[in-house]
Amino acid sequence: MVLDMKRAVIELEQRGVIPLEDAVGTRIDCLRGRIWITELGCTDDIVLEAGESYEIERVGVAVVQALRDAVVVLCAPAVPCTGLAARFEGYSHAGGDAHPQVASAWITCRGLVRGLLFFTQSRLALY
Repeated sequence: MVLDMKRAVIELEQRGVIPLEDAVGTRIDCLRGRIWITELGCTDDIVLEAGESYEIERVGVAVVQALRDAVVVLCAPAVPCTGLAARFEGYSHAGGDAHPQVASAWITCRGLVRGLLFFTQSRLALY
């Protein structure tokens, strides 16, 4: 797995799962294999083959599952850079006045990190 602040590359075995919380705007690229994506409150499920992409459209939980061994890339949405640290600090307190795009990106990053931590812990449990 390669992890930085903007993208994560994850190898999934068949039936492996990545839960994503509040990841609206995150792009999911299927580099190899076949994956299934479902979003809370959405009646349509998505199946991606190698070379296809999908962008999370809803706030809430989304689940990515490998229908066969797969390589998946999660790309966080773009975040404005001006005053970013100050905006995050403002958002971290109730009633903060963070810019809506920054607040949304913060929620998305938090959801990606939680999903990756869950994925990592579940992988470690297999060993």
